[in-house]
Amino acid sequence: MSFLEYLKRNPIMVSFCLSTGIVVSCLVFYSRYFNGPISTDIDDWAGFATFCGFSLSLISIIFIFMTYRSQQELSSILQFESSFFQWLEMHNSIYNECKVDIEKYYDEVVSIFISNSNDLVPVEFERNLDNGKSRHLMRYYRHLYQLYKYIYLSEVLTSIKKKKKYYDIIQAQMGDKELFVVLYLLLGDKRKTEEKALKGILYYELLDEAHLFKNIYYPKESSNFKEFERLMRNVFVETRDSFYYLTDKTCDISQGEENPYLIK
Repeated sequence: MSFLEYLKRNPIMVSFCLSTGIVVSCLVFYSRYFNGPISTDIDDWAGFATFCGFSLSLISIIFIFMTYRSQQELSSILQFESSFFQWLEMHNSIYNECKVDIEKYYDEVVSIFISNSNDLVPVEFERNLDNGKSRHLMRYYRHLYQLYKYIYLSEVLTSIKKKKKYYDIIQAQMGDKELFVVLYLLLGDKRKTEEKALKGILYYELLDEAHLFKNIYYPKESSNFKEFERLMRNVFVETRDSFYYLTDKTCDISQGEENPYLIK
């Protein structure tokens, strides 16, 4: 952690240490150059009061600055949240408009493909993607990307811990069918490594950082459960140890072994 990051995260402690340092330095300075018996001269006490007032003024300036920075940061967060919840409301509106399309696409395409396939690699998703895909569905998919992009690029959210709060709000509103449709569209998106590039992070890496699929449920009695688990663990590396329903870590690709699930 850099010194500037420490200042941002611990303003009260920093203010206390600086204030203590100023008081101690002033007392040491005063005792060194004005040391002597206690004076009975009113002018000496007036000078001492002026000196103390100067010291307290420095402390006041520090606290005023810290208060200003805190208020500025709070204002930025409130502004971000206002825009975020507007984005989220718009996204929920889009979802409600295409909810029928999402459920239909899941029932007629996604669930059939995933449950019947024993070769769950991204290239197979690409080959089957256009089957039954609607324009409304892609609008939903693109808007979800913009919502996550807004969180990721925010200058207010300076750490993954701060971003996680908003990532989780989105994820908590999504059901299993919706998650599977997003997963299917994501892995089948031929542009995912081109137009989806975002300051060095790709769309699937963005959703991986957000742990969007950590609670995705796939029944263990399915004949290709191991294949599905291997797909999820080796595509979504950041989420690998956080999947709630996928527990067999032996599905990870061994070190040195070529990863056929890797999105290139």
